[in-house]
Amino acid sequence: MPCMPCIRRMSLPVWPACRALCGFRGIKNFCKENAMKILPEKLYLSIGDKESKTRHPILKTMQENTEDLLKHFKSMGIETTYEVNPGNHFQDVNLRCAKGILELLQ
Repeated sequence: MPCMPCIRRMSLPVWPACRALCGFRGIKNFCKENAMKILPEKLYLSIGDKESKTRHPILKTMQENTEDLLKHFKSMGIETTYEVNPGNHFQDVNLRCAKGILELLQ
């Protein structure tokens, strides 16, 4: 996968979660059932607007999973940015990951 979730620590924890995160089976339950040892200062979630329109069983659920995790992370008090971008999962991967990193560094 071109853009995986990664952990980066500076003076405060930052967890850039690129859109690949919600494509892993069971990730939604894992995030809800396992406490983070250190809460990130910010989180960035991004998805393509065509992903939920596919027949692919995993990609089809990514928007719903992402929006559910968005609510979960916000309820934990984590500053979370969510963007729906034009295209599918594989469109403008580098640009979308760069936007996430830039958002987290601001």
